[in-house]
Amino acid sequence: MTLHAPSGSLWHRWDLHFHTPASFDYQCKSVTNAQIVDKLIAEGVRVVAITDHHTMDVRRIQELQKLGGDKLTVLPGIELRSDQGGKPIHYICIFPESCKLDDVWVTVCGRLGLTPTDIAAKGGDEKVYVPLEDGATVTRELGGIVTIHAGEKSNSIDEIKNREQFQQRIKFDITSRFVDVLEVGQIKDIDVHLHTIFPRTGLNKPLFLCSDNHDIANYAVRAPLWLRADPTFRGLLMVIREPRDRVFMGPRPPDLVRVEQNPTKYLSGISFNRESTAPAADVWFSGTVQFNPGLVAIVGNKGSGKSALADTLVS
Repeated sequence: MTLHAPSGSLWHRWDLHFHTPASFDYQCKSVTNAQIVDKLIAEGVRVVAITDHHTMDVRRIQELQKLGGDKLTVLPGIELRSDQGGKPIHYICIFPESCKLDDVWVTVCGRLGLTPTDIAAKGGDEKVYVPLEDGATVTRELGGIVTIHAGEKSNSIDEIKNREQFQQRIKFDITSRFVDVLEVGQIKDIDVHLHTIFPRTGLNKPLFLCSDNHDIANYAVRAPLWLRADPTFRGLLMVIREPRDRVFMGPRPPDLVRVEQNPTKYLSGISFNRESTAPAADVWFSGTVQFNPGLVAIVGNKGSGKSALADTLVS
């Protein structure tokens, strides 16, 4: 799998909330892993996080990763339920695609009380609660990140009402201390957060809209999620650091539309070849440089060919 595109960060479609038959409430338990991968690729999804309820089906995730190959990056994850003031709040833990998945699941399962015996003792899947602080702490120790439902999405952090000052404080503390990404339920939630909530609180978290799909035969999203980053967990970390410049929700990012509508105005790359008549003792640059359509600068060490590249482009 290519971990870094030679041309730099590009726009890809992501879905970071996706279920499989390992979830207790999945619609069609007979669906195969190949059908899941084929459908996601057909829908244009480049990165997916497997976020089943209270479990990480290690063997299934590993097979999905193998089937996805270099066309679909599969991130391991898990969806958990917390209890904040009597309100069930759902949050998701996502881990690197290269993590030692068996070890991650053993740790998560043991420390958060998610063994089959634990779940049965708590009354079954629909009654399992894992405190957000505990889930976030374990996730970050294992190198993962945490997303939480927000806005008008079901089981959202916004179900902690703002009628009293201390409730506002709870929401702020939860988001600032334990959460990396807010998963909203509707496009209008984005405007509310960007223009009202974030300016008032000083928070600056990425806002994602995902499928929460429980039936691959009926895969749909309110709006596609696009991230401008390598299709890897490392790329996701870059988005978290630069949330306003690397996230777009809608049919196509404007950058892609502009290039598609003006294909003759953008170079995909340039190649250098040493002429056979060149003096053998001279040093010549050769090879191919791939360009990003958002190219604004040429960066490199002294003597790496920046000037030669710039001169070629303007000549």
